[in-house]
Amino acid sequence: MTTRTVIFRKHRRSVGNIMGYRKSAKQLAKFLAYVLGRRPDEFGLVPDEKGYVKIKELLKAVCEEEGWRHVRRSHINEVLLTLPRPPVMVSNALIRAVDRGHLPPREPVLQPPKRLFTCVRKRAYPHVLERGIYPPDGGRIIFSPTPEMSLRIGKRSDADPVSLTVQV
Repeated sequence: MTTRTVIFRKHRRSVGNIMGYRKSAKQLAKFLAYVLGRRPDEFGLVPDEKGYVKIKELLKAVCEEEGWRHVRRSHINEVLLTLPRPPVMVSNALIRAVDRGHLPPREPVLQPPKRLFTCVRKRAYPHVLERGIYPPDGGRIIFSPTPEMSLRIGKRSDADPVSLTVQV
């Protein structure tokens, strides 16, 4: 039987120690506050009208970031349970920042770009060619101004998504 000794830094609570990464619950809380409360668009997240995003989508976006690939739902739970005033709130399978005052305003775009980009799953591509692009049941289509961001979002649902360009 092998014994494993875990040495913690000066942080009382540690969030993860996978692949050599060690972040405290406080560091994760600050990062989540930034992602959800200031710049969700920077991570390819689109909050609903109340500021919520699916936890599953948040975790996919966070795990794309260097140094945060180890984050799982249990780490978010640790933030909620260990910090006196967590910067995020969870409702069922949704999460949002407590302070949403710094979010970019939701307003219609008067002059959209000439081209928008989105990705579809490889299996869905023949259907899109035949019938056009429609949002999935209860979902929405996320268009991006850059092909890189649309590919980043598309890879969350398919390893090899098909990129589409929409002329506006």
